[in-house]
Amino acid sequence: MKQNDHAALGVRRNLQRFRPIMCNSCQDCKPQGLLCLFSLCPFNMPIHTLPLNMPLIANEQERQCPLLSECCKQNERRELSIDEVLQECVGELGPSQLLHFSLVSLVWFLQAMLTFAMVFADRIPAWACVEQGSSSCVSTSSICSLDSSQWEWTGGIRTSTVSEWGLICNNSYKVGLVQCLFFAGALLGTGVCGCLSDSFLGRKKVLLSTSCLGSMFGLLSAFAPSFWVYAVVRTATGFSLGGMGTCAFVLATELVGPSKRGPVSMSIFFFYSCGIILLSAIASFSSSWRQLYVISSIPLILYCLLILPWVGESPRWYLAHGKADLALALLKQVASRNGRTIPETIALKAEHFDSPQDVSMVDTPRLLKAAGLLDIFKISSLRKRMLSLLFIWLSNGLSYYGINLNLPNVAAGNIALGLILNAVGEMPASLITSVLLQKYGRRPVLVLALLVSGLSCLGGALVGETKVRMGCGMMAIFGVSAAYNLVFIYTAELFPTEVRNAAVGLAAQAAQVGAITAALAATAARVYGWLPFSVFAVMALTSSFLALYLPETLEKPMHETIQGMLEYKDPV
Repeated sequence: MKQNDHAALGVRRNLQRFRPIMCNSCQDCKPQGLLCLFSLCPFNMPIHTLPLNMPLIANEQERQCPLLSECCKQNERRELSIDEVLQECVGELGPSQLLHFSLVSLVWFLQAMLTFAMVFADRIPAWACVEQGSSSCVSTSSICSLDSSQWEWTGGIRTSTVSEWGLICNNSYKVGLVQCLFFAGALLGTGVCGCLSDSFLGRKKVLLSTSCLGSMFGLLSAFAPSFWVYAVVRTATGFSLGGMGTCAFVLATELVGPSKRGPVSMSIFFFYSCGIILLSAIASFSSSWRQLYVISSIPLILYCLLILPWVGESPRWYLAHGKADLALALLKQVASRNGRTIPETIALKAEHFDSPQDVSMVDTPRLLKAAGLLDIFKISSLRKRMLSLLFIWLSNGLSYYGINLNLPNVAAGNIALGLILNAVGEMPASLITSVLLQKYGRRPVLVLALLVSGLSCLGGALVGETKVRMGCGMMAIFGVSAAYNLVFIYTAELFPTEVRNAAVGLAAQAAQVGAITAALAATAARVYGWLPFSVFAVMALTSSFLALYLPETLEKPMHETIQGMLEYKDPV
């Protein structure tokens, strides 16, 4: 008996040194008002409990806090947001996320090929006089002033849609009509598919559906029997590609940690530029517009069959729709592929709250399923963000596509070389922007890019020299490309998961409106060379002013709910 008392006294002295606390997880001791000693006894003695009135605990708060007890640490349940899980357990950009990002971003590579294929398919091919040396037909003559028997297409009538269907003179408007219809389809597709991917369908299903439709309509374009069938098919292609781009961007970036999200997101546009370069190289060796559409569509068909089925859904979408178990299971798979593990005690929460009481305030499934695009315009702060971004996207779309229409002229009419120069010029813009935005933030870099674009366009409007104006145009392309790329990730970060894809889709629709009107600006440049550059300058400079009032998102959490975003307080 004395031996047991002596042992208890030794345990007691060591417990004072280890400063033990009450174990909230011990159901045997707690009802009896006793202190669990299993993990605290330094001698592993068979003593289970001691009375709680032992003077071992400094205060009640220390008794209830399980952080000092090793056994309680192991059994403690922690609720973390997805960003916190990525930072602490999974890794912000491990091999698994890099593979996922690369596979999804291939959509942009394939989208660029099907988008710019119409530039070559609808071009005006070279022609020559039937009788060389004839005074009535010379190389400087207008086709419309010549009889059809006096000239011929040098590459044959199947070189382009213009030569096959006679889209010249009074029918030349049909070329611009097809391009407008394509971008009108993209305008509709970005909005509709953006909302659908935020709904019960999810990112992956919408991306798979639009990719399959895009490949099908791209292939059907090659077999169009008439112009009007071709116009309808190209409109449907635009709808599919518009949905592909925004959905792929969101799906590719939602699995990346906050500190890596900016640079990684900017690299998506390298895929787009590479797609333009490859298409231009293929078009240089293609003798028929129908053949070009077939070649451009086959890679997307293979992508739908071989790659997309193996791409995972976004864990943020799972969490946004009340499927926290599926979101956590997916994150555990990613962690395993990265050589890391997520403890079993980790649970997901919807937002970055500081206390469990705050978590209970958010009924995630109910709020997220009820939220929609219209909710953005019901809240003052979100409405101001969206209206500013809509104008910025409109300006980018108008300037980017408007200025690019002059690139073939820079290359002396060689469209392939003009597009290659454009794509190569965009690469350093993306690279420089990805470095700057991670160091200085999204907002100042966006303002700087828009200022470069606006001032360059202003210079192009003020000078009359053609070469100087083209140089200003190239500098403007550099600036607007950087702004166009950056505004994608900026928009995604400014809106929560429940409306993120819809917000990006709506903003992209504004860019498509700018793309539609870009053809009108290019037409005006034939008469008033200074007018389009003046419009571009005013739009870009106004956009830079509006960007000053957007909140900074550098290394800030990507919120899951509107309520969580509004209640979030930036730690000082």
